[in-house]
Amino acid sequence: MHTENSISDEGSDSGENEQYLNASASKFQMFPSTSTSTFCPSEKSTYVLMNNDMWSSLLCNIKCDECDMCSLDVECNGAYGFSSKIELKCKSCKKIFNSVFSSPRDDDSKCFEANKKLVEAFLKIGKGHAALELFSMAIGIHAMDKKTFSKCLLKLYEEKCSFKEDILKISRKVVRKHHEDLLDTANGGYNFGCFNSLAIEHNELSAVSVDISHKRDKRRLAQSEKKNSSDWKKKRISNKLAKSSKITRNIKKGETYGPGKF
Repeated sequence: MHTENSISDEGSDSGENEQYLNASASKFQMFPSTSTSTFCPSEKSTYVLMNNDMWSSLLCNIKCDECDMCSLDVECNGAYGFSSKIELKCKSCKKIFNSVFSSPRDDDSKCFEANKKLVEAFLKIGKGHAALELFSMAIGIHAMDKKTFSKCLLKLYEEKCSFKEDILKISRKVVRKHHEDLLDTANGGYNFGCFNSLAIEHNELSAVSVDISHKRDKRRLAQSEKKNSSDWKKKRISNKLAKSSKITRNIKKGETYGPGKF
């Protein structure tokens, strides 16, 4: 009996674990994949993680045109965050054939693309500069300093703001295109019960703003006009005098008043 119970318990546990794994897998599939092989297998990756010692194996059979020796090598001089200056040179004659940065730069800010991409990636997973340093230590590459990290962060913020403005402009154009009939009836002065008029704002996202006039506004207008008349002022003064005289008589009779009675 105990054996059967244990087997049934193990079976139920395995079933629960299988359901849990299936649920976790389905939740994980909801997130967009950033792998290029998942989206388009034929497309090449933008960046490659490579060990510097592999350059010698790649160039071992290529001769230098100066010394005719197979001693070409690639050196990484200088670190700018996660970008480095790569030089193709001969170890025998020390001739430098060409040099290039490992990542392209922005034209305006001179910020390296690799630095921005890594900062954005760590921000998306909820990590900051400390996690980026740990990643650099684990891989064995130069860590990005806080100044470069802050510069990339500012550049990303500016790009997001610019992207937001572009989206708003596109939204305005779409709304105006779908409401051309309303644009032709701007400030038409229509009356729909509590609505007084319809006005079109060309510089706003909605492109349509409704000017609402309530009945209470009319009452307030009438009251403001009434307040300016001399008859209303005289009547108000007389009411105040009558109220104060009544309170005076009641005080003489011995009545008391709490706060807020006057």
